[in-house]
Amino acid sequence: MICTYCNQYFPTINSLTTHLGANNACREFFSKEINDAPFSLAEDPINHPVHYTNAQASCPKCKAAVECIDVTRHLNFNLGNAIKYIWRCDSKGNPEKDLQKAIWYLQDEIKRRGHKEVAS
Repeated sequence: MICTYCNQYFPTINSLTTHLGANNACREFFSKEINDAPFSLAEDPINHPVHYTNAQASCPKCKAAVECIDVTRHLNFNLGNAIKYIWRCDSKGNPEKDLQKAIWYLQDEIKRRGHKEVAS
């Protein structure tokens, strides 16, 4: 995302929001643009779903919020999915189901690595 006033790049909507909160000129310019936008930047269900961006973790250097994808993109499929389901388990309405899915992916990863299956 780019602040259209100062042309500075921000990797997440949270980092852009932090920037706008700290910079009055950018915020005023951006708020004029956003009033005409056909969507809300507060919720971006495609690029930044709330259930993956609601963590309280943040980067110690720039204070940008850490999104699930920031962690899972560095893992293999099974481990990434396990983290994804754990990350969002309290945000989607059925925590037990998400935790069971996380366990399934962890068990599949253990099988993939050639170890004995974890007892269910």
